[in-house]
Amino acid sequence: MDNFDLRKYLAEGRLHELDSSKALDPLPKEWYSKYYTVDFYMDGPRFFDNETGDQVDYMDIVKHYEEETGNDVLDLMK
Repeated sequence: MDNFDLRKYLAEGRLHELDSSKALDPLPKEWYSKYYTVDFYMDGPRFFDNETGDQVDYMDIVKHYEEETGNDVLDLMK
């Protein structure tokens, strides 16, 4: 989703309608929702650690997924 679409949702007060399940594609929502929360801002989605509340980089989430599951995230894109 580009910033233009995000501004449209914000302007219309429809931020709650954005689909957070796509923010961490291709990671399975049932996996990442145990550890991370997605919030949307004007510059795009931001990811937060559920336990600490700290903001987390997308690549750190990918690394966590690969370390925990032993799966390569690139395999999910096939």
